[in-house]
Amino acid sequence: MEAKYPCLAIAKDANLHFYHIENIVYFKSDGNNSVIFNLKGEAISTNKKFKELEYLIPKDVFVRVHHSYIINLLHVTRYSTEEGLIYLGDGTSIPVSRRKKADLLAKFIKL
Repeated sequence: MEAKYPCLAIAKDANLHFYHIENIVYFKSDGNNSVIFNLKGEAISTNKKFKELEYLIPKDVFVRVHHSYIINLLHVTRYSTEEGLIYLGDGTSIPVSRRKKADLLAKFIKL
């Protein structure tokens, strides 16, 4: 999967911080803010609302799986239909809502 943009630029502390798409594992909604979780285990807070963030990020790499989570498809390792959880390469498990399940599964080739 190749992203159209190589990184996200997040304004923070009067600076622009750049986060490469392949290093972002997932996003989490935190009220009026969003939190970016990366491969280093860092949680980077941004004042972007989740809906706005979802609109800005590349749809070929990221998918919303729950009202509070957007995941990077490059880091998916397993999906448990029984538990309704998706597992990411950093060990995180994230719930997949029933309404978002079909959108998620449509992003993968099933053998």
